[in-house]
Amino acid sequence: MNITYSQEKNFDAKTLLDFFTVSGNPDAKYEETLVEAINNAGTVVSAWDKDTNELAALITVVDDGKMTAYIRYLVVAPNYRGKGINDELIAQVKAKYENYPYLFAFAPDDFHASFFSKLGFNVLDGAKVLARYHNITFNGMYHYGGLTDKRMKHRIRNLLTGKYRFWRMYDLDFMTRITGMSESEILFRPKDE
Repeated sequence: MNITYSQEKNFDAKTLLDFFTVSGNPDAKYEETLVEAINNAGTVVSAWDKDTNELAALITVVDDGKMTAYIRYLVVAPNYRGKGINDELIAQVKAKYENYPYLFAFAPDDFHASFFSKLGFNVLDGAKVLARYHNITFNGMYHYGGLTDKRMKHRIRNLLTGKYRFWRMYDLDFMTRITGMSESEILFRPKDE
């Protein structure tokens, strides 16, 4: 196994979707939207097995350009797990964002919290993930807080860039979880008819 790392973002759809599917990541269902989201992420570091020309692992980071960065994906293909590839991906992300005061990783359960703790992240004791929502339907055409599409996109973009003091990346993650839509579908979806 000969692993090399790249920060290039021009993934072809088949390679990326096959990788997400084999890895068991549920976002594979978003197909072209997922490919677009990965290619548009602020930072992407991928690990490639040069012997087989396979995508072995991938990490993506969303950031505001100055203070806050959020690890969105850290995905390792099953046959490359336990080989330390994720350690290198995290090391490269930490190096890139060393001057940022905040580098977040969302841990949906104790297993992932333990995993990120071993990689140098601290669990924030007493921290709460807060969200505000209402008037949501689950067919993909929903209104966030009664806002129009344009205002919703503007609000979520402001959340991502930290303009709202108490609402950070967790809000977009919350929206993806309750609607089943990807981040790019929420941020760049077509207007309701």
